[in-house]
Amino acid sequence: GAAIKQGWFDKKYYFTAIFENADGVHQGTLVQMSGLRAGSVSDVHLRDDNKITVKFYVLGKYRDRVRTDSKVQLIRPFVIGDRVLDVGVGSPE
Repeated sequence: GAAIKQGWFDKKYYFTAIFENADGVHQGTLVQMSGLRAGSVSDVHLRDDNKITVKFYVLGKYRDRVRTDSKVQLIRPFVIGDRVLDVGVGSPE
């Protein structure tokens, strides 16, 4: 039951974001939408141009909220602690 609640068996949709600086981001970093746990970072890679590619997934129940105008940003929800990848909900259009 705990595995189902954690979304281990949910379908996952993968996305990629590129950052200038990804300090504190690693495989397993939390992905959230509107403050809810929506997925996780699956890979972090340093590119030849010194930018960072972050591959992450969003659980199926949040997939329809990721739209072409959704913004992805790195935030630190609390003064101390890990950073999270925050995916903004896009407009319905």
